[in-house]
Amino acid sequence: MIDFAQGGKPLDDKRFINSGKNDKLVQYRMWADSFTGLIPKGQSISKPLNSENVQVNLKAFGEINKGFFNPPTVEFRNTENGKLFDRFSISIMRDYFPDDEDLTLEEMGIKIVELEFIINVVFEGVLWQHEMHTLFLRRGENIYQSMTQFFTTDTIYSSQGLLPFSIDFWTDFNLNISGTHNLGTLILGNTSLDMSLKKALINRGSSEYLYNPIFNNSLSPIEFFATDIRIVRGWA
Repeated sequence: MIDFAQGGKPLDDKRFINSGKNDKLVQYRMWADSFTGLIPKGQSISKPLNSENVQVNLKAFGEINKGFFNPPTVEFRNTENGKLFDRFSISIMRDYFPDDEDLTLEEMGIKIVELEFIINVVFEGVLWQHEMHTLFLRRGENIYQSMTQFFTTDTIYSSQGLLPFSIDFWTDFNLNISGTHNLGTLILGNTSLDMSLKKALINRGSSEYLYNPIFNNSLSPIEFFATDIRIVRGWA
């Protein structure tokens, strides 16, 4: 973010103006205003031991990346000498995501993203479908991960002795983390939805099996894939 070290100025009518640009980002002063504010002790110019009413500029700045606003920054300055009283960033919520392979969540400044999808589980020829509604937190550059999720399949009668069986899952869902099972691809920036399985218990009749195809090769492999993957909203 470019430093907005500008002097305090009385309100003018140029509220929507370009304030700077570079090759990738365009920076805008989105709006500005001037008002009389009560300044706390220690920030007053003429009365440092007391609070004081002074003229303050309130300004909001933002950056636009590939046509989308990143979280704006707000600052308060004294109109007489440009002294900075306060500056902070505003968290934004976005509920529209374009179908754009060249745009990533990282470029849009998203730190929390909410996904809806259907997880499909196939075991011994039986298909279960489970609706997932999951929050993903940013863990690193272009890496988003859910908290550990639990879900269970419906009870189905198998073809082996008509014994009912179901599967309980403890798993993390990931966006663009390598070394996990790929469930599908989002249109946005070719972002992949992955799943890392922590534990799965196969419940069949009165028996319970810890699913591990390496050490218990008598169990059929479990297949996973996702359908109807949709980004619902995101927070920056």
